[in-house]
This record gives sequence, C-alpha cells and structure tokens, in this order.
Amino acid sequence: MIKLRCFFIKADSSLKSVVKALAWISSGIVFVMMFFLTADVVLRYLFNRPIIGVYQLAEFMVVGVVFLSVAYVQTLKGHIKMEVATSWLPLKGQIALDIFGYLVGIAVFSVIAWHSGKIAIHAWRIKDVSMGMVQFPLWPAKSLVPFGSGLLCLELFSNVLGDLAMLLRPADNMPEAGGESL
Repeated sequence: MIKLRCFFIKADSSLKSVVKALAWISSGIVFVMMFFLTADVVLRYLFNRPIIGVYQLAEFMVVGVVFLSVAYVQTLKGHIKMEVATSWLPLKGQIALDIFGYLVGIAVFSVIAWHSGKIAIHAWRIKDVSMGMVQFPLWPAKSLVPFGSGLLCLELFSNVLGDLAMLLRPADNMPEAGGESL
C-alpha cells in the first residue's frame, strides 16, 4: 500500500511539472501572439503593409493557449465552482460533490479527447491546411485539443484520488473547511 501511495505521489508530482511547463509555453504563445498582432496593427496603419495571415495564425495560437493551460488551471483549482450552493454542507459532503464533479469532468473531457484525437489523426493523414492566402497546416492545432483534454483528465483523476484520500481520513484528521487542501 505504501509503494502504491509513493507511486501516485511521484506520478502526481511529475504530472504537475509537465502541466506547469505547458502553462509556461502557453504564456509564451500569448507573448508571441501579442507581438505579431501588434506588429500587424503598426504595419497596417503606419505603412499600409499588414502581415498576411496573422489573424489565421492567431486563431491557431488561441487553441494552444487554451488547451496547453487548461490542466494547469485545474491544478490551481481555478475553474468555476459553485461554492455558494455547497458551502452549507459539511466538509465531507463538499469533498464528495467535488469528486462527483471531477468524475463528470473526466467523462466529458475523455469524450472530447477521443473524438478530437480522431479528427487530429485524420487532419494529419490528409495533410489538412487552412483556407486563405497563407495555408497553415491544421493538424498541430487540432492535436492540441486531445492533448490538453487528456492532460486535464489526468489532473482530474489526480484530484479524485487526492479527495478520496481526504474523504477516507478519520474525522479528527480532517482539515477545517476552507483550510488545508491536498
């Protein structure tokens, strides 16, 4: 049992490191996107020479920003949560509802990862490109959706395990509501 617990702790730590690194990459994409969009505005209005395809590129970059950082937001417990509706429950009731929410999230994002993964593989096989003056390959952006959704599922599963461990603690070892978390 202790070896299994150590395995899950190491796996969770590794997952959090990967998720944090991807959040930094997501932040870098935002910076690059801001640079290109600002350069396009300056070139368009001062020199009447816009950067061709910059808005298409920005659309693809937004996919990276969202799906590379969605698991990190879950690590911070930053997704929307209805605390007003659950704050009157005892702590174990709140934890049980959190677990239920995580399981629903796993179900939904597993389906998203599966179906978007099939779409990404298809886009890669047919060498799908965007329409427009600049033809960008679509498979990189389409691949980020199942990748980010899969990471979110792993993070949600980690949350389920952590909350189950907290739920199974004896009542005298439970943290105060709103206090310590895993």
